[in-house]
Amino acid sequence: INGDRQIVVLTGVVRPSDITRQNVVLSTQIGQLRIRYFGRGLMKDNLQPGWLIRILNKIF
Repeated sequence: INGDRQIVVLTGVVRPSDITRQNVVLSTQIGQLRIRYFGRGLMKDNLQPGWLIRILNKIF
């Protein structure tokens, strides 16, 4: 998006019977779902915590 690179990785446990002929699984049928998001570019660079949050994170 807008020259940014974004990758979403979904992992989990699925019963073979929940996989459709089109190789699709509903998100509600994924057990132990884990979502990882990776991004690079202007959008990610601008999504940093503000100065106050950064200070509080260092204190606590």
